[in-house]
Amino acid sequence: MINNVDEYEHALKTLSTLIDEVEVYESAEFGGIGRGVDAVIKIMHKKNLRQKDLVDLFGSKGRVSEALNKKRPMSLKVMKKIKARFGISLDVLAG
Repeated sequence: MINNVDEYEHALKTLSTLIDEVEVYESAEFGGIGRGVDAVIKIMHKKNLRQKDLVDLFGSKGRVSEALNKKRPMSLKVMKKIKARFGISLDVLAG
Protein backbone atom coordinates (compact mmCIF):
# COMPACT_ATOMS: atom_id res chain seq x y z
CA MET A 1 0.00 0.00 0.00
CA ILE A 2 1.25 3.47 -0.89
CA ASN A 3 1.02 5.87 2.05
CA ASN A 4 2.79 9.04 0.94
CA VAL A 5 4.34 10.90 -2.00
CA ASP A 6 7.78 9.34 -1.51
CA GLU A 7 6.34 5.82 -1.63
CA TYR A 8 4.27 6.79 -4.66
CA GLU A 9 7.33 8.11 -6.53
CA HIS A 10 9.34 5.02 -5.58
CA ALA A 11 6.53 2.77 -6.84
CA LEU A 12 6.37 4.65 -10.15
CA LYS A 13 10.14 4.37 -10.61
CA THR A 14 10.03 0.65 -9.84
CA LEU A 15 7.14 0.12 -12.24
CA SER A 16 8.91 2.05 -14.98
CA THR A 17 12.05 -0.05 -14.52
CA LEU A 18 10.03 -3.27 -14.66
CA ILE A 19 8.23 -2.18 -17.80
CA ASP A 20 11.54 -1.31 -19.46
CA GLU A 21 13.00 -4.69 -18.46
CA VAL A 22 10.00 -6.57 -19.85
CA GLU A 23 10.23 -4.63 -23.11
CA VAL A 24 13.94 -5.39 -23.39
CA TYR A 25 13.36 -9.08 -22.62
CA GLU A 26 10.53 -9.41 -25.12
CA SER A 27 12.49 -7.62 -27.80
CA ALA A 28 15.55 -9.79 -27.21
CA GLU A 29 13.56 -13.00 -27.13
CA PHE A 30 11.20 -12.22 -29.97
CA GLY A 31 13.41 -10.12 -32.20
CA GLY A 32 14.15 -6.47 -32.25
CA ILE A 33 16.59 -5.21 -29.67
CA GLY A 34 19.44 -7.58 -30.32
CA ARG A 35 21.96 -8.78 -27.81
CA GLY A 36 25.15 -7.46 -26.27
CA VAL A 37 26.32 -4.11 -27.59
CA ASP A 38 23.47 -4.07 -30.10
CA ALA A 39 21.00 -3.93 -27.20
CA VAL A 40 22.88 -0.97 -25.70
CA ILE A 41 22.87 0.84 -29.05
CA LYS A 42 19.12 0.30 -29.47
CA ILE A 43 18.44 1.60 -25.95
CA MET A 44 20.63 4.62 -26.72
CA HIS A 45 18.54 5.36 -29.81
CA LYS A 46 15.28 4.78 -27.96
CA LYS A 47 16.28 7.13 -25.14
CA ASN A 48 18.04 9.61 -27.47
CA LEU A 49 21.42 9.16 -25.74
CA ARG A 50 24.88 9.88 -27.07
CA GLN A 51 28.15 8.14 -26.28
CA LYS A 52 29.05 10.90 -23.82
CA ASP A 53 25.96 9.95 -21.79
CA LEU A 54 27.52 6.53 -21.09
CA VAL A 55 30.98 7.68 -19.97
CA ASP A 56 30.06 7.23 -16.30
CA LEU A 57 29.20 3.58 -17.03
CA PHE A 58 32.28 2.72 -19.09
CA GLY A 59 34.85 5.02 -17.50
CA SER A 60 35.96 7.07 -20.50
CA LYS A 61 34.85 8.24 -23.95
CA GLY A 62 37.41 5.92 -25.51
CA ARG A 63 36.03 2.86 -23.76
CA VAL A 64 32.48 3.73 -24.75
CA SER A 65 33.58 4.06 -28.36
CA GLU A 66 35.57 0.83 -28.31
CA ALA A 67 32.68 -1.13 -26.80
CA LEU A 68 30.04 0.28 -29.14
CA ASN A 69 32.27 -0.40 -32.13
CA LYS A 70 32.85 -3.95 -30.86
CA LYS A 71 36.60 -3.44 -30.47
CA ARG A 72 36.49 -4.11 -26.71
CA PRO A 73 34.08 -6.41 -24.89
CA MET A 74 31.98 -4.98 -22.09
CA SER A 75 33.24 -6.01 -18.68
CA LEU A 76 30.91 -7.58 -16.13
CA LYS A 77 31.26 -4.40 -14.05
CA VAL A 78 30.06 -2.27 -16.98
CA MET A 79 27.23 -4.69 -17.78
CA LYS A 80 26.03 -4.49 -14.16
CA LYS A 81 26.00 -0.68 -14.37
CA ILE A 82 24.02 -0.82 -17.63
CA LYS A 83 21.58 -3.28 -16.06
CA ALA A 84 21.08 -0.97 -13.08
CA ARG A 85 20.45 2.10 -15.24
CA PHE A 86 18.44 0.66 -18.11
CA GLY A 87 17.05 -2.63 -16.81
CA ILE A 88 18.68 -4.74 -19.52
CA SER A 89 19.34 -8.21 -18.15
CA LEU A 90 22.88 -9.49 -17.88
CA ASP A 91 21.88 -12.41 -20.10
CA VAL A 92 20.94 -10.02 -22.92
CA LEU A 93 24.04 -7.88 -22.36
CA ALA A 94 26.35 -10.88 -22.36
CA GLY A 95 25.01 -11.68 -25.81
